[in-house]
Amino acid sequence: MTDDQWYYAEGNVQRGPVAFQELKALVREGRIRRRDLVWCQGMEAWKPAGKVTHLWDTTLHADAETSPDDVPHEAARLAPLETLQQAWQTFVALARDPVGHLHEEYHALGPRRAARVGLVFMVAGMLCVWLGGPTSILAGQTLPDSFLWRTVSLLVVGVLPLLVILAAGQLLGDGSLHQSVYLAGAALLPLSLALAVGALLGSGTSMFALPVYLLGFCTTVLMLYQGCRELWGLASGMATLATPVMLVASAWAMRLAAAIF
Repeated sequence: MTDDQWYYAEGNVQRGPVAFQELKALVREGRIRRRDLVWCQGMEAWKPAGKVTHLWDTTLHADAETSPDDVPHEAARLAPLETLQQAWQTFVALARDPVGHLHEEYHALGPRRAARVGLVFMVAGMLCVWLGGPTSILAGQTLPDSFLWRTVSLLVVGVLPLLVILAAGQLLGDGSLHQSVYLAGAALLPLSLALAVGALLGSGTSMFALPVYLLGFCTTVLMLYQGCRELWGLASGMATLATPVMLVASAWAMRLAAAIF
């Protein structure tokens, strides 16, 4: 099968034929991910690349958590533009199904790429908080509308919940910082977007803004729970407890920081 000509799907476009070694090179470059479909003559149907043994073998992975970016560093390094492109593709996938695709996208990207995407989501989320203005329902305060207080709002609402999730991942998860960074960035992005959109629609308690806040908050809660279950490997009971604990800890931290400022 390794001597055959292979085809692969890039989005909705069929590419190929290419030799097997060229296909493996595409995997190393990150152009083909685990969930991307590949096919060659003799196969009954198209398969995800991650299920083709000779394509996704131990020469590319050191352990179960590895991915194509665990090959030598020079071959695995991604340009910033490529990272942004992957972040956008992941965002689109999560927008379609934020709970169902959370775990799938992590394994499709691989740990290191997922962490980079999580960092992009963190930056985007903090930008949304800053653009959303100094009004923070969760912090329980309305701050003066100035550059200084927008920055304070960013620190209080945007950074502290991220730190809480990262800390919880180290305490409750398997210690993988990659998973925690991805989960923190992805799960908090809906709420951050809601803060920005809600600010455009009106004050924090307006009839237009409140449903947006609720939608963002509920999506964040569901994604956090799913991340606890599928990424951190917690039992359902522990995940049910950990999710509100993280949210309450974030709220306390924000109130304390707001009081200090």
